[in-house]
Amino acid sequence: MLDRARQKPAVIEVSAERPTAAVRELLPAVVVSAVVSTGIWWVAEKWDAPRQSQVPSALSATAIAVLAAAVVWLVFRARWPRWATPVAWALPGVISTVWLSFALAGSSFYLGGASWDQVSRLQYLTRTADTAALADLNYASLPPFYPAGWFWLGGRFANLTGLEGWQAYQPWAVLTNAVAVAVAFVLWSVLVRRRFALLIAVATAIAGIRGGDFEPYSWTLIATLPAVAVLAHRVFTDAAANRRTSYASIALIGVFLGCAGAIYTLIFVFALLLLLVLALYVALAHRERTLAMAWRLVRALLLVGAIALPLVLLVWAPYLVAMLRDSPAVSTALRFLPAEGAVFPLPMFEFTLTGLVCLVGTAWLVWRYRTDPHARVLAVVVLTGYGWYAASNVALATHRTLLSFRIEPVIVVALVTAACLAVRDGLARLSPGEPRIRALAAVAVFGSVLALTQTAKAEQYPEKSLDEALGDYDLSGTNAYGHADPGKPGHWNGALVDAIARLTGRPAHDLVVATTTQQLLVFRPYHGFQAAYSGWANPLADFAGRDAELRNWAKIGDPGALVRAMEHSRFTAPDVFVFTREGTDYRLRTTHDAFPKTENVGEEVLKFPMAAFSPSRFTRADVGPFTVLARNAQ
Repeated sequence: MLDRARQKPAVIEVSAERPTAAVRELLPAVVVSAVVSTGIWWVAEKWDAPRQSQVPSALSATAIAVLAAAVVWLVFRARWPRWATPVAWALPGVISTVWLSFALAGSSFYLGGASWDQVSRLQYLTRTADTAALADLNYASLPPFYPAGWFWLGGRFANLTGLEGWQAYQPWAVLTNAVAVAVAFVLWSVLVRRRFALLIAVATAIAGIRGGDFEPYSWTLIATLPAVAVLAHRVFTDAAANRRTSYASIALIGVFLGCAGAIYTLIFVFALLLLLVLALYVALAHRERTLAMAWRLVRALLLVGAIALPLVLLVWAPYLVAMLRDSPAVSTALRFLPAEGAVFPLPMFEFTLTGLVCLVGTAWLVWRYRTDPHARVLAVVVLTGYGWYAASNVALATHRTLLSFRIEPVIVVALVTAACLAVRDGLARLSPGEPRIRALAAVAVFGSVLALTQTAKAEQYPEKSLDEALGDYDLSGTNAYGHADPGKPGHWNGALVDAIARLTGRPAHDLVVATTTQQLLVFRPYHGFQAAYSGWANPLADFAGRDAELRNWAKIGDPGALVRAMEHSRFTAPDVFVFTREGTDYRLRTTHDAFPKTENVGEEVLKFPMAAFSPSRFTRADVGPFTVLARNAQ
């Protein structure tokens, strides 16, 4: 029995029927997981959670304990019944949804709140909820530079549920996190037995709530990337050996790559690189290195690309056309090097529960690399991730990075998946007829699920993301802690929105706003005169030119001269200014690129003479420490 367990096939055996079945299964799996996740979130959202209490944590732990028991029962039962498959579509996502819904109880925001980069993400969803047209998240009359796929679908979700865009971000993120692991379960079901596909999906969901979920649009891709890599290896192996290739597998890979291009450019490029590395790996490992074999691999890659290209162009075509017409500035999005991007991630050596799981996965990759094709593919994924880190450090010579820290979740998910496959191997080797071993394994899995979820808050990445979600202010003037501090700029969000509506009498999407508090752009589909941060600025918008224009206006003290300068600007001038006050000046906070500093966003305050804003030209309203000035129609 032990010898037979060690005799693994040289390649991943996938019948032609299983990828086809996966294609048919994806839609119902997505629908079931989405409906169940949304229902759970809705119930949690309606619950009046006690503020600053451990009650949500207690209820979350109890619910996840029940879910962990269900996972163990399905994974370790003798047979996999038909009804277990639709349950498994929802179960991993339910764990993620329960944890996030209770952790965010009482907050209108998702992880990260309405701070830093989340300002731009919330702004994007507010924009797509306001219009189904592809439009830049901030600037008026520009096509989007950042892929709109996830945000556009989120806008439709907001319209369907009747939520404003910023309000829809939390449930949409929670829903898509659940859908991602449901898709991972379906794809892994092509490659391993259902019970182990469920185990991998649950482990992936837990890896998400411990940090990967922070960027939900990225996580939808990262959660499924290891399974797609294994499928791609199978396709390339068949192509190299001139065996019949599963076109369903090619379709799955192509759709994944197309979705990546429509959702997140960084993961799209990484996935494309990974496919090329896998194809090269198969070519070098094949006994027959001929031009015919190379052409078959190239043909497989071209088929994948042909399926992906329409999805990519659906989102990118407007920007590419505009880029041919105008000369875009160089984006500063890649000019960011946080501490975690400056070193190679070694999760397997961290003294955490996640570190222990990753250590098991690493050991399995090394132990089984020569005999298990899954181990080889996952090792390639991990090594490609480390290669991306190395390339990012080399790219510093060009004064930019490859945002390598965004690839760390890929490495973690690959190692966590490897740990699940180590459990599979361990059971096959040690417990075919030994109930005590299976019982010990069941207890270990149950304890791991419970422990990993219960310690997730302590190991949350980014560290303050949950605090920001609970501490940031929405339009009510309070936050999830129940605080209503007039000294906090966010306390005045609702009053500022009301003042702008009262002074202008125009729809929010018709207004261009220059504001000292960028958080204001989250709550209504205003067009910002300037993006919150240069890294999120559309290259077609000329961030530097707009900054220079603001500086020029700040030097003008004559009301007529200021209006003339605004009217003759090459940019659409602001309809509304939101300033703070100091003496005889209005103050406007601006940001600039400060790379290579760890805090890559620098701040500066521009002072505008109050005398330049005459009552005949601007209507004024003071809101707490802020002043709203709306340009009068001439």
